[in-house]
Amino acid sequence: MILQLAFLTTLVTIFCLTTAAQTDACSTKILVVWGEPEDCGAECEQYSSWDQCVDTCWEQDSCVRTLDARKCALDDDAPMCGDCIYSQGYLSDDTFYKMQLTPSEEDWHLSYTKSTCTSPSKLFVRCTVPVCIEIRWATKSPWYIDQNSASALCAAGNGMSLTGPHNEKEGFWLRDQASPDKAQENGIPESASQRSSLWFWIDGRSLNYPKMFVMEDITHRGTAAYKWYPGFPASKFLDMCLYTRFADSAVADQDCSVSKGYNAAACRTQIVTSDYEPAEGYCQRSPE
Repeated sequence: MILQLAFLTTLVTIFCLTTAAQTDACSTKILVVWGEPEDCGAECEQYSSWDQCVDTCWEQDSCVRTLDARKCALDDDAPMCGDCIYSQGYLSDDTFYKMQLTPSEEDWHLSYTKSTCTSPSKLFVRCTVPVCIEIRWATKSPWYIDQNSASALCAAGNGMSLTGPHNEKEGFWLRDQASPDKAQENGIPESASQRSSLWFWIDGRSLNYPKMFVMEDITHRGTAAYKWYPGFPASKFLDMCLYTRFADSAVADQDCSVSKGYNAAACRTQIVTSDYEPAEGYCQRSPE
């Protein structure tokens, strides 16, 4: 039987669900999942068609082959057989779909989950981890918050922590959400949301060493995606925190107790995950 998931297309894995002692009763299956083969050098075998590749796989219960266009790679030591967990996912329409294959002593378990964010959070995928992020605003006059207040604001309700941009795309989105118009939509008076001084706190605080920043959120790679203002980080003291500004990609450090001009914080919020069934099910084919 070929099990073909609706959203997975290129990586074909073949495995036997029984041990060598149960060869006569062996039920061989082919699982079609998404991915690209690594360079396999001399071990690669060429096939003229998908069907030829599949036919070859049916003849060898223990083999694993991957298909990329018309190339199949053979690996005698099947990487998905044994004590391992394999997962793959993709992002579509602000929803992250994930398939996970988990082996047990008797069979292989396939699970499907989908993850979304509650408004106004936006879903991004950091490496293989889906996260929800948003801008949260000061909630009372004088409409400014220090970094401690920003951290508490991010942890409230369905919040988790302060966060920072994992890459340029996230940085652009966060700064766009921290605009003067967005500030006023969220109750910040125009007098407290001037374009030239609309700053917001992001993840990062120097606790142990100057210019070395501890993060609340470990998924955004620390300061790896931060673009510093020239000469920053500048302070030789501890308890300095990081911030950026609307329409400005640069990051700087500031005394964590300062609040004037800081209207908001970049926050990570909880993701909503549920089980689902692939829309198109699967297709079957029996070996000849």
